[in-house]
Amino acid sequence: MLKLFRIADFWNRKPLENPADRIERALLDRTRRLMAGLSVDEEFKQVSGSLVVARGRGKSNRVLFCDSVVEPIPDVIRDNCLEIVQSEAVGPDFRSCIGELADVQAKVVESLKRKAAKYVDRILAISVTDPGLWQSDFDGVKHYTSFCDATRLAERTGVSVIDAWPDRDIAVGGKGYPLEPLGLWLLLTDRNQRIARQVNVVVRIEEQTTGYVFPPSDGLDAEVPNLSSVQTQGMDLIDGLQKVLSLDSLSPAKVRQLLVSGVHSKKLIDQWSQIDASKPDCTVRMLESVNNPGNETLSTEELLCTAMNWISGNCEGMVRTSLRRLKIEHAQRRVDLKHRIATAPELRVSSKGLLDAFDDSTPDFSKPGKILIDAPDLIGDAFVSHLQNQFPDTQVTGSWQTQLGVAAPSQDRVDPPSLIAAMLGFLHVDQMPANIPTMTGARQQRILGRLTPGRPNSWRNLLREMADHEPPAMKLRDAV
Repeated sequence: MLKLFRIADFWNRKPLENPADRIERALLDRTRRLMAGLSVDEEFKQVSGSLVVARGRGKSNRVLFCDSVVEPIPDVIRDNCLEIVQSEAVGPDFRSCIGELADVQAKVVESLKRKAAKYVDRILAISVTDPGLWQSDFDGVKHYTSFCDATRLAERTGVSVIDAWPDRDIAVGGKGYPLEPLGLWLLLTDRNQRIARQVNVVVRIEEQTTGYVFPPSDGLDAEVPNLSSVQTQGMDLIDGLQKVLSLDSLSPAKVRQLLVSGVHSKKLIDQWSQIDASKPDCTVRMLESVNNPGNETLSTEELLCTAMNWISGNCEGMVRTSLRRLKIEHAQRRVDLKHRIATAPELRVSSKGLLDAFDDSTPDFSKPGKILIDAPDLIGDAFVSHLQNQFPDTQVTGSWQTQLGVAAPSQDRVDPPSLIAAMLGFLHVDQMPANIPTMTGARQQRILGRLTPGRPNSWRNLLREMADHEPPAMKLRDAV
């Protein structure tokens, strides 16, 4: 009776506060899979981890559950990591530094294993992302060195480890980044089983603002998703203004208030618009223009609101441009279909039905269906408010729980970076290429990640999972 009750409880999706009960509900079906994702933030302040339960494989993979934990990195380890990054050299202390970092990562994994409870043996792997050490050789080619001691982490936790994601993309001529778009596409695109109509958007604000426009799932069978990217200034502009205005002593709550309490300066916006955004010193020149004649009368509120308006305005413009491009491409596909019908006698009988079906499945290109904002607390609410005003008929949210529909107890239990790391892990296990050449510059798509075996039982379970899945066929050019 207890087992039948738990199965009914899973399908009814009743809220359960105990993480072990929620995981058990999701794992009753053996088609559910469990992955641990770890992420080290850019400033080496913390290691975040997510325990992710998903159903399906490959491009049919869907997240059912996500619960996250965070472990701070001790100051000594953080200082050593930052020193290595600034020196851009692998010195004699590099191995000991990443070994100590692996001990912190192991603590996060142990917390995730406790959440998995009796299903701990079903964790397929630990997928790790970190800022890494980027070095340039004599001809300017970038090389990446992971800050993950995969061997030590696998030994401490007993679970197989997947890391070093940029390496393979770099090996085929890519930059090694961005590698998150395909995982985000699987998480956030409209995948309605009947007719998918929504064009969804995700915007992540870090030092720079990066966004992706995801077409509906009509293209899920495509080898490479037709994604558009959005990129503009981010926290580099906000933080730079705080330094120029000497606001470092203000509390975050006061800064948040200043970001939305003033009126933006159209004159300063016009000056920023004349700066070449493709130049690497674009943000520096924008900050220098604050001291131009005539701008000295601008108040603190006006300057910060101008920055918010600039970032959100650029995002709005790029999203609308992407929607127009998708609409044009969709119209061209209709023209091509009509031409094929006219030139193929066997299709003429059903021509009206084919065109009607194509028109019935046309996505809504007038506005995004959903916009998900992943931003620091300092500007998150203000940015959501700005975009909601610009897209009044669109659901704009800063909650990953709301957007994903995952069974998490609260918004702060879903950590985006470690969730994306887990998605990369699923792609590796499913033997799916994770890089998008149009974005990274690579010559071909490749399966990314370096796999380090855990203890024998974990290793065998992972091999069994990979052997049971037959990935889709690839073009011969990409496969060799």
